[in-house]
Amino acid sequence: MFFNKKPLIEVSATKMNRNLFDVPNQSKNFLPNWIKTVKFNMSKENSNKMYPSQSVRACMPFMDAMSVGWIIPAPWDVYFEVENYGKKVNYEFRNQIEVSRGIANPPIEQHNQQQVGKNNLYANSPILKFINPWKITTRTGYSTMFINPVNHGKSYIECFAGVVDTDKYSNLVNFPFRVLNPDNKESYNFMIKAGHPIIQFFPIKRKESFGELPVRDLTDNDVKDHIQVTSNYHYYKEKIHDVKS
Repeated sequence: MFFNKKPLIEVSATKMNRNLFDVPNQSKNFLPNWIKTVKFNMSKENSNKMYPSQSVRACMPFMDAMSVGWIIPAPWDVYFEVENYGKKVNYEFRNQIEVSRGIANPPIEQHNQQQVGKNNLYANSPILKFINPWKITTRTGYSTMFINPVNHGKSYIECFAGVVDTDKYSNLVNFPFRVLNPDNKESYNFMIKAGHPIIQFFPIKRKESFGELPVRDLTDNDVKDHIQVTSNYHYYKEKIHDVKS
């Protein structure tokens, strides 16, 4: 007799939240605009004699890192006003959803600044937290890795990374973040629109991911493989890389 196996990872939410907010989707559907404008091949002036030089757009590991897993998009439009080089942050919600009447929870809360200590990278601006409407559940033995969207370039926010044992933690996972100042301005403002990618997530198997790392000497076969790879500029793309669905 066959039994239905629990999905490796799944997302759930209240019916109200499913109707109100953009659902999580594959990371490849949230690629930033800057990567879409980069051409695969560089100009002849920037290429060597044997092979045309290719841009990061043609780098499979780079693109796969951006495409792995899924993205949770911002559920709201949030307008930010930043002062004193990022040390003071004001924000307001600009959706039509009525928070005050209890139709939905406010999308942002504030952490106590003392939680990150003093005199470090995270101590120079307020620590805020996105309230996540989506519950993530994984199969037994699997946790979920939550990270800031990979290789998305210039950004005004950065979510902190975290690993949650989502096979046992039966609750919503929220996302602390800090506001960045990429242009080093004393004061500035910006908008995070509903649907903007705020967190990237994917399952990891705890037993392997937190275990000891074997270390060994290179073998003759390792050396042969290295020669094959270095003798063909496109070896990884042609012989190694699996197209991700």
